Amino acid sequence: MIRPLKTLSVLLLCALIQSCAPSMNMQMAQQAIDSGDYNTALAYYQEQAEKGNAQAAYLLGNMYKEGSGITQNSDEAAKWFLISANKNYSAAEFQLGDAYLNGKGLSQDYAQAKTYFERAANQNNPDAQASLGYMYQNSIGVSKDMARALEYFKRAVEGQSGAGQFYLSQLYEKGTGVPQNSVEAHNLLLGAAENGFGEAQYIIGTAYQTGDQLGQDIVQAAILFERAAEQGVKEAQLKIAEAYRDGYGVQQDDQKSFEWYKPLAEQGNIEAEYNIGNLYRQDNGVPKNYEEAIKWYILAADRGHTSAQYELASMYYVGLGTDVNYKEAAKRYLQAADKGHAISQYFLGNIHRQGQGVIVDERQAIEWYTMAAEQNLPEAQNNLGYMHSNGQGTERNYTLAHMWFSISVLNDNLAAQNAKLFIETEMTPTEIEDARQLARDWLATHQQ
Repeated sequence: MIRPLKTLSVLLLCALIQSCAPSMNMQMAQQAIDSGDYNTALAYYQEQAEKGNAQAAYLLGNMYKEGSGITQNSDEAAKWFLISANKNYSAAEFQLGDAYLNGKGLSQDYAQAKTYFERAANQNNPDAQASLGYMYQNSIGVSKDMARALEYFKRAVEGQSGAGQFYLSQLYEKGTGVPQNSVEAHNLLLGAAENGFGEAQYIIGTAYQTGDQLGQDIVQAAILFERAAEQGVKEAQLKIAEAYRDGYGVQQDDQKSFEWYKPLAEQGNIEAEYNIGNLYRQDNGVPKNYEEAIKWYILAADRGHTSAQYELASMYYVGLGTDVNYKEAAKRYLQAADKGHAISQYFLGNIHRQGQGVIVDERQAIEWYTMAAEQNLPEAQNNLGYMHSNGQGTERNYTLAHMWFSISVLNDNLAAQNAKLFIETEMTPTEIEDARQLARDWLATHQQ
């Protein structure tokens, strides 16, 4: 009778202090990551890595490399990859080779990259084989050798390496070292995308977006852009930011768009700088901040982004996030207007006509209004009509005024209608018909 009581006591004690629960293992650590419990996995990998577990050291390095539940740290990643690689763990050898190849956490060293890639390749690591092929193809730390490159790529493809499939697809597409074969190139590219190679995902995503070869599928395009973006393909990051901005293939989400644009903007991508400015200027998921909008617009405008120059000018013109500054507005409008931006040309016409930050110059106003009117901007056409009807900056000419008012009305600017009817009272029937004919002639050459 005593033994059962002891067994029961032990079971009760286990239930109270959980000392009999199974200990953590590698599978459970992965389950912790999958459930979002990175701290548990990190602590376990750290403990095991310090005990000499090569796999744990690799996985710990990978967490630092990817920033999974921890601050991204290339130096720390390289440290753990080295510990794992020194125990001949092929995945770590590949990552260490990649770190040396690209200078991620280690000084760039092609000889060391080649050494670690070869060590991993000899253990049939397909991504290492693909990387060696890339080095031989592009003379990176080795003499160019297309035969060896092709051999490594084919071995990598046999191991289902997305990188190997992508590099080999390029050779088949161009007929470099192999007979040109677009079908084989396309099939390899599809395989590379399916196996997670970011550049291939971006290319296939673009094909889905445009409908080229695969048929248009904007949802699939967005999926592939996001997958490629998550691997650091900058072109894909820009595409997925645009997709979330416009709701193209995904649900429209300014906050997600902002999250993709912001790192690109901080890296100096001019389109991202402009779009970050737009997002700060609006109030749709991103808190409105005119000062931040101006900051990002300036960065893009100073590097020649036409729309950023226009938006920045508009903020100075009306005083959003800054004092009204017609002189600065005129400067920025001019930058955009010189590149053919019609609305900027129109505003420059206003500025010169009214003397806002510049000396009144009606002739200059006529020139800018004409440029914008020729691009079919109805507001400029209307103002040009007024200038001709009043003899401002030019001789009074009711025929030309009537022509521009008529064109503006046809472009849905109803404000020009009354002006047109008014000047008709000062015109002869022949002059009115001449004006109408001028309008018809202009429309024939300016509208498809």
